[in-house]
Amino acid sequence: MTLAALGVAAVYLVLAARLPAGTVEQPGPGLFPLAAGGLMLVAALATGIEARRTPARMPGPWSGSAAARVGSLAVAMSLFCLALPLAGYLPSAFGLGLVTARLFGQGRWL
Repeated sequence: MTLAALGVAAVYLVLAARLPAGTVEQPGPGLFPLAAGGLMLVAALATGIEARRTPARMPGPWSGSAAARVGSLAVAMSLFCLALPLAGYLPSAFGLGLVTARLFGQGRWL
């Protein structure tokens, strides 16, 4: 995962370097993307270092109930997309929020 984050940050920085950065007084269109890419790179490195220092204590991400929750969330999001033109945004988003909260540990429905 760390290598993927480092790769994304590196590609982002390479593409951002093509834009003119300008100066602090007169920023160009590339100044913010360069800063954001640098922060992404630092965050990816810090996450990788922390992951190597801390032993893994959790089961794999696709173990039993986690896979079922992800599958249920995919179904809920599909239903949200189908309900959106029929019911509108507010009721559809409210229903998706309820289902998501229930799936990821917010206790009972009420």
